[in-house]
Amino acid sequence: MIVGAMSDDTKLILKRSSLAHAGFDDFDVLCEGELVGRIYHGKSGSGDKPWFWGLAYGYHKDRAPTHGYEANREATMSAFAKSWRREQRGPLGPGGYMVWLTAL
Repeated sequence: MIVGAMSDDTKLILKRSSLAHAGFDDFDVLCEGELVGRIYHGKSGSGDKPWFWGLAYGYHKDRAPTHGYEANREATMSAFAKSWRREQRGPLGPGGYMVWLTAL
């Protein structure tokens, strides 16, 4: 499990997905126990950006972009967090801003 420290003691957590299988990096992104997105290494991106990230349905409103492709997992986590930091609406409440500080 990989944890990104967040402001106000809120964390984004990467947890190996149940969809992951041998040789395939696939992670669920959790915040306060809720599934808020997905990050995986696959063949859907271009050759130089094989890592995909996407916000889960219901967490993408008023955020842009809601998905993308990056060169490595660290860049993918950063892109996810940048989108996630947008103003929160919904389950986490209005005005909640997130900052991804580190990945272990």
